[in-house]
Amino acid sequence: MPWLSTWIHATAASPISVSFCVDVLPMPSSVLSLELVGSAAISQHKVNPDGPDNDTTTNMQALGWGLGINYWLSRHWALSAIALNPLLSHSSTESPNGLGMGMTQTDTTTTYGIVFDPSISFLIHLYH
Repeated sequence: MPWLSTWIHATAASPISVSFCVDVLPMPSSVLSLELVGSAAISQHKVNPDGPDNDTTTNMQALGWGLGINYWLSRHWALSAIALNPLLSHSSTESPNGLGMGMTQTDTTTTYGIVFDPSISFLIHLYH
């Protein structure tokens, strides 16, 4: 049965970030179980240094895929390692164009592909 994890976190690189992760997770029939993971993330990063008309905002939306391994400590507790990889991402950066009068420049980047460039997460799960 699939389950959904949600992370809302802030870091120095991305002050606002919301991530969702869906795991195809069978009930534990052994100590180890393999997961197929899908993820979606939304983040916004704003830099506003001192001075007028010099703030920069970057918005990012992404979809990903991955694999995970669960080690079941008991029926209710599990340790897991998940390797998430990018699949599709779209980002746009808006910044002043230097001419004043509130005019801005927007740079947009879209990337896609099935690549193996994982970000690794280690988690502890409590199931009811």
